[in-house]
Order: sequence, then C-alpha cells, then structure tokens
Amino acid sequence: MDVIGGLADISSDTLQILAILRGEDERRTMKKKWTPEEWRAYKKAREARIQGLRNHVERIKAELAAKRKETPA
Repeated sequence: MDVIGGLADISSDTLQILAILRGEDERRTMKKKWTPEEWRAYKKAREARIQGLRNHVERIKAELAAKRKETPA
C-alpha cells in the first residue's frame, strides 16, 4: 500500500468492504435477464391489463353518451 501525502492508496475492493462494514453499501446489482418464457408471460399479462383498461374506457364513454342523451338541451 503506497502512502501519498498522508493518504493511503486503497483498492476499490477494500473500499467496498469498508463501506459494507460501515453500513454504507450501495453496490450496484445487475438485473437478471428475462428468459423468453418470462417475456411471453409479461407481454401476455400486459396486453390483458391494457385490454381491461380499454374496455373500462369504452364503458365510461358509453355511460357519458347515455347521460348526454338523457339530459334535455
């Protein structure tokens, strides 16, 4: 370990260990890549949610149109 101007040249691994010990661990983790099956399941569920929202919007539009017809102008 080289000492330069009173500061020690510490490796990044050592700094990481010190941060963990002090409770300051902010390690960056890589997200796991999804398998093709996981992507298919996600896309299928996503499409189902979107279709449900579209159906909800259509129902609301129909209700508003019915209310407009009921109220005399």
